[in-house]
Amino acid sequence: MSVLTTPADVAAAADEWDELERRSNQVSFFQSSAWSMLACRIFHQLYGRDFKPLVVTVRRGCELVAVAPFRIIKTGPIRLATDLTDPFGQYSGILIAGDVNADTVVAEIIAVLRSTAGVDGLFLRRVRADSPAYAALMCRGFAASATDAAPFIDLQPCRSFEDYQKTVNVKSRKNLRNLRNRMARLAPVTHRVAVGDGVRRIIDESFEGRLRWLDEHGIPSMAFGHPAFGALLVGIRNLARRGDFSILAMGLYCGETPVSLQWGFIHRDRYYAYIAARNPEYDAYSPGRLHLEDVIRTCFERGIGTCDFLAPAARYKLTWTEQATEVVDIAVPFTIIGRLWLDVWNRRLRPAIKSRYSQLPLWLRRRIRRITTDSPSAT
Repeated sequence: MSVLTTPADVAAAADEWDELERRSNQVSFFQSSAWSMLACRIFHQLYGRDFKPLVVTVRRGCELVAVAPFRIIKTGPIRLATDLTDPFGQYSGILIAGDVNADTVVAEIIAVLRSTAGVDGLFLRRVRADSPAYAALMCRGFAASATDAAPFIDLQPCRSFEDYQKTVNVKSRKNLRNLRNRMARLAPVTHRVAVGDGVRRIIDESFEGRLRWLDEHGIPSMAFGHPAFGALLVGIRNLARRGDFSILAMGLYCGETPVSLQWGFIHRDRYYAYIAARNPEYDAYSPGRLHLEDVIRTCFERGIGTCDFLAPAARYKLTWTEQATEVVDIAVPFTIIGRLWLDVWNRRLRPAIKSRYSQLPLWLRRRIRRITTDSPSAT
């Protein structure tokens, strides 16, 4: 058992970390060494000495069997261990080898965190219910949010894309076909997979499109409002150019006008749909739903086994699949003040305030967002 507390220590563990991931059966991109080290570099550049990585590694003999990629953050009056890449990672968790007892490993990691001076608790967002650490964490803590779900499609049983299409509701298929035909009367409708500099353009345009949507609807976002998000996207583009990340970037176009954009990561035969944005001028044609058909077809044609649409379980995603994995935030308090914050504030009061906020008039939400948000730049 050891604890890595500097970006240099984390980088030095990369080879063993990668090997552990190959021995794991988990959905693991957001616990991978490449993703974790990118976040390390970005946070270190932004926060300097105030960035506190806390990556717990577990060994059996000389063999690495688990990595818990955390960092320490200060929120309100307390200090919490949280996912190393939060709020940018879409799944939190612990990378565990498939041949060890997950409950024992999690117990050892929790013991290390409890003994770390000044840490009031562990808080992980969007832990997958099918992950090996889920049950062990829930036994030692509690669900700190309502249960959500991450829709996905397992394409491996399908012999052709047409086989997959037959699994989708007939009425939905007909409605979407009619919408596509209607849009085609405006201009030819095409789907394009970006290459070269086109990948950068889709990353940048989808980022800006998503920011505009949040501004127009007065919706706060921890990730998009974070001062490091723009730098993270630059880092992703650079790593993709070097071949360290595999990016799939796509756009649905009416003529030359982008109607819907989406990009994500391909990792271990799984596509993670990271950011999507749509053109509101085409909302009458349901561009998000239309584009998913092309996204799924592209994944099938490229031999990708699983399309992971990530949380939340939005309706436009569920048009194309009934498969979804439950995800939930998990809190494990270590101190009295940690329990008060994680239970009373985070689990009870904060969701109530969020619900009240969503009921405010749109003009007021927009004004509050403008006052409280300094939108980051992707460049």
